[in-house]
Formats: sequence, structure tokens, C-alpha cells
Amino acid sequence: ALKPRVSIHDLQDGDLDTVRNGGMFVLPSRDRSGRSMLISNRENWVYTDRQAMARLWIYLGEYCLFDHKHHQQQQKHHHHNREQQDCAAEGADYHSTVDPASSSAPYLPNNSQVRGIVCILHDSSKYDLWKHHDRKLDKILTDLYHKSMPLTVSCMHIWLKGMVWQIAVPFLLFLFGREIRQHVQTYKHNNDKCIFIAAMKEQGINTEDLPKALGGDLVIDFQQVVEDMINSEEDEFETKAQ
Repeated sequence: ALKPRVSIHDLQDGDLDTVRNGGMFVLPSRDRSGRSMLISNRENWVYTDRQAMARLWIYLGEYCLFDHKHHQQQQKHHHHNREQQDCAAEGADYHSTVDPASSSAPYLPNNSQVRGIVCILHDSSKYDLWKHHDRKLDKILTDLYHKSMPLTVSCMHIWLKGMVWQIAVPFLLFLFGREIRQHVQTYKHNNDKCIFIAAMKEQGINTEDLPKALGGDLVIDFQQVVEDMINSEEDEFETKAQ
């Protein structure tokens, strides 16, 4: 039977190694249109079989749709209600530290593209076209997107160096099909990150929201990223159980 959302517990032990290695992950912030941002660095993908990457791709797609900050606000409300109930049971007065105005307001604006994501694909000097490029895996992931993913790619930025850009990009564009292809923008990697940063700013993505590998200011602890994903799901399940 189909589940409403893929859980991190549906993944096998090694499926998150790509995230731990910085190969594919979701940024903690969104762009100015409210879209999640998925970063992919192919040379840092770690997988023993293609199905492992397929499972991770499905999970991260679901993860993009989960509004974590809004969920944290709901957790705050839940904590406030529990404390209030405990104080009432003890006959004590309860003084809330939760700001009702801020806690009742939605995290995302009404015009947010909550089912749209921004994908940024990039490489670095370590990328080896013949070692890292996997045409069969690309086809599997693309087919999954078209048939199974509960979201749409609103914009895809592909920033690759010369030889990879010339060979891999045409193949990827062919696989994507017209639906995704019309949202793709490609940039030839010339080691000038300022050009790429300027292009991202035009797309509503700030420098402080991008990792250092892309010329931004964000320092990411990938082990902490995995732990945060696990903890956020555990908190959600605990809330539903209560």
C-alpha cells in the first residue's frame, strides 16, 4: 500500500551516505518564492546500487515539501499547551512565553510555491566524467520524477565545467523532457563564482543561503543535517502519537 509520505525509516543504513558526504541535500532556507532548494554535487554521491539513490531521491523530494519551521512552531504550541495543562493540574498560574502573534502566523507567505523546488547541480575540479557519470541512474531518477514525485522542479541551475558541460548537459536535457527542460538554466564553470552568485541573486537566492562550495557563506555540518532530518521526523511522530 502507498504511504502518505516516505519516512527516513524507509531508507537503508547506507542510503544517507550521500547526504553525509555533501552529495545531495536540502538547504535549511528557502528562496524568496518560498521554494525548497536541493543541492547536488555528483562526485560526492555514495551508493552501492542505483536503487539506493532512487530511495534517497524520493525521500528528499518528500522532505522538500515538509515545512520544518512551521512544524517547529506547531511543536512550540504543543509545548505551550502541555505546560498550561500541567500548571492547571497543580493549581498554579501559567505565564506563557509564546508570542501569540508570531506563533499563529504561517511561516511561508500565501504565494509560496510549496510544491516547487529549486535544484542546483554543480561539480568541482574532482569530477571525472567517465567515473561519476551514470546514464542508467540518470534515467531512473528522471523517470521517478515524472511518475512518482509529489513536487515540480520550478527552476534547475546546472553549473558544470567545460568537458562535462559539453557532454553531460545535452544528455541530461534530453532525459529531462520538455516539462523540466523549460525550467533549466546552464552555466559553464570557469572558476569565477562571482558570475554564478550574481545569477543566483537574480533568481532570489541570497549569498548567505548558499554553501561555500557554490561561493556562498553557508557552512554546513552534513552529519548534523542528517541528525536534524531524523530528529524532525521523530518529533513529528511523537506529536501525532500524543
